[in-house]
Amino acid sequence: MRRGRHLRRQTSIVGACVLGVALVSGTVGAVPGATHTSLLPVPAAWGSPPAVRYQGVDCRTVGACTIAGNALVSSVRLPVVDTQRSGTWAVPQEVAFPAGAGVGATGGFTSIACPTQGDCLAVGSYTAGATTDPMIATETANVWAAASSAIPVPTGATQAELAGISCPSAGACVVVGVASTTKKTIFSFVDQQVTGVWQPSVTLPNPTSPKVATPIGPDPYAISCASANSCVVVGVLIGKHHEAAFAQTDDSGSWTPRVFTSLGTFTILQAVDCVSPSFCMASGTLSPTSTGGIAPFSVSLTAGKWSGEVVLPWRFPAPNTNGGFLYGVSCASTTRCVAVGGLLGTSADFAVAYTWSHGVWSAPGLVASPAIHGRPSSAIVEMSSCPTTSKDCEAIGTAIPRAGGDHPFSTVLQPISHGSAPGAPSSIAVTARHGAFDVGWHGPTTYGGSPITSFVVIARSPGEPASSCVTVALGCTVGGIAPHHTYTVDVSARNATGHVGPTARRTAASG
Repeated sequence: MRRGRHLRRQTSIVGACVLGVALVSGTVGAVPGATHTSLLPVPAAWGSPPAVRYQGVDCRTVGACTIAGNALVSSVRLPVVDTQRSGTWAVPQEVAFPAGAGVGATGGFTSIACPTQGDCLAVGSYTAGATTDPMIATETANVWAAASSAIPVPTGATQAELAGISCPSAGACVVVGVASTTKKTIFSFVDQQVTGVWQPSVTLPNPTSPKVATPIGPDPYAISCASANSCVVVGVLIGKHHEAAFAQTDDSGSWTPRVFTSLGTFTILQAVDCVSPSFCMASGTLSPTSTGGIAPFSVSLTAGKWSGEVVLPWRFPAPNTNGGFLYGVSCASTTRCVAVGGLLGTSADFAVAYTWSHGVWSAPGLVASPAIHGRPSSAIVEMSSCPTTSKDCEAIGTAIPRAGGDHPFSTVLQPISHGSAPGAPSSIAVTARHGAFDVGWHGPTTYGGSPITSFVVIARSPGEPASSCVTVALGCTVGGIAPHHTYTVDVSARNATGHVGPTARRTAASG
């Protein structure tokens, strides 16, 4: 059994693709309409550089959120929470481990749900000695009590972790977890509250797939409930050689598994949001069968039927990206969702957000990472929350500078935006050869909030027809060049939102 959601993320995704941590060259435009991007407070006592990762967020409105996760303090991982009021984040606090955890216990929170502002529940797990046990902490009237391990687990389980929690209403929450036995059998389970009292756990049916021939067991990542008896659990079915994303759908206590393997050799669902019993959106990462690497994808549940996997755009020349992944998704309605994660660059990771509106995913928007010690850093967005009362969403991410550490940050996203134009390419070089120009350049330092999808090169000389090329690379060859002429060579960039930036120009003589 894997230990903790954050560790599962690193072994399943980061370990599979080796996320880069080098610095971004140049500045990256924020998501169109993104505002208030700033580092979250971290107590000095937690160490420098900080190692803080938040795993769950719930916002009553934008600017009024509660987050939960973990902090690595003196080599011990601790459960931590933080609260935002009127757009201002308080100093985060540690939550005490369950009584009896003992000295040296380590663990953290994986998910949070807040039926009302100031009254939240955070779930996760802790390790004391050789065992891992579930824990749940409760906030009442803005005060957090110590965590408790008094949460039902399946009979025969020797270890268990809680992966997610969803609260359709106060006193009616549902949690999902994973447990194992002394015989190394792994299975997932749910616990449900009825008028505030936790009921005996229910073991979920194991998902199966011919593509996971030797399954080890299911590993749930998230749960979302539109009502107490209408929930969806998502995660990954682990095999000895393959992994496949799964979803478990609850219809009045009857759970039905579905496995997604049609587009990828490896698939994993890490987030789900159900805004009604008839609509849910889930997001994750897959390894496309046709191209390899990893790519962001989504599936949706509408009126009881799952869609096929939809791969979101992730390959761009500027910033140069060779993969992408999704960590979180949140829906304000049945027609508008936001998915967040990152794009893998050759020298850095770029925090990214996508908008789903009326059945179509948008081009990606890049989320600017706050500068650490005056320098940009690699970044990812861990999760988002889109309250139904606002057009905006709150997102929580992690900036990862070259010097090390995990620096949490928050930003406000405007899901529907047309963005702006990118900057001009730079450092244009033109080499003449017989009947052609070889043209090279550097990408623009600003992208207008979205990655560059193509570059246009046009060569002109008086009295001669113009010659051009369109490319996704940082260079191309322009043919049809007349000999012994002086040409102006223009290079411009188009980004994923369709905006064309200003032209960079170079004069060159043909051979």
